[in-house]
Amino acid sequence: MTERYAGYLTRICRSVIEQQKNIDVPEWLDLGEFFEFSYMHKLDGIAFLALSDTGAHKLDEQVWQIFRDKYYQSVFLDGTRAYYYDEITGALKARKIPYLPMKGTILKKLYPSPELRQSADIDIYIGEKNAADAREAMESVGFKTNSFGKFGEADEYENDDHTYVDIHRVLIRKEFSWTEECNRITDRLIAVDEYERAMTDEDFYVYMVCHIAKHMKNGGIGIRAILDLWVYLRHYRSLDTKYIQEILGRCGISEFHK
Repeated sequence: MTERYAGYLTRICRSVIEQQKNIDVPEWLDLGEFFEFSYMHKLDGIAFLALSDTGAHKLDEQVWQIFRDKYYQSVFLDGTRAYYYDEITGALKARKIPYLPMKGTILKKLYPSPELRQSADIDIYIGEKNAADAREAMESVGFKTNSFGKFGEADEYENDDHTYVDIHRVLIRKEFSWTEECNRITDRLIAVDEYERAMTDEDFYVYMVCHIAKHMKNGGIGIRAILDLWVYLRHYRSLDTKYIQEILGRCGISEFHK
């Protein structure tokens, strides 16, 4: 059954990303089980939108209510995170700290609607030397420190609105064979303005693959990780693939990427 749900959810994702309405409801679908499966992969919002016009709500009105509530919760959380992202980056700028938005902050802009790319937190890179000043910035806009300097990769913050923020000292922590090469990406950042930085399109893709490899090494990945790559490649059709293969080769994860 897991294989069926994986295939169905993959088809749903493609339909929503390509903004097509060609999803049917198979006879074997158990709406409760499918909600749990799509929620586990952080794709329940996409599943809800795709099934909204199919009559799927008739299968189980109670489960459908949960589907709907989780979707609108995602809409609310996305708006809340956007607000606090502006607050945080404003505080970083006020302290003249260069910063790099990462992961979902960038990827959600490539989805048809930002709440469809769910994430647990806001990720921002500021570098090792700016960590103490960044802590001051975070606390100035109401965030409390959950961990500082403990894990090497990022300091963790949260506020009373259940908004979680990882302020990264490095892109990838030091325990992986591809760490050193991946972290060199920060030597090639592009200036968006006086303080905001961005990766090149190719380096962002390389970072995504390195990040997925980290999660695979630590226990596994879900469908959304692969969906992110597909959405990214669908949006950026003229990437320098030779450069990407070269960097992934230096990282030692070319075969994993394939």
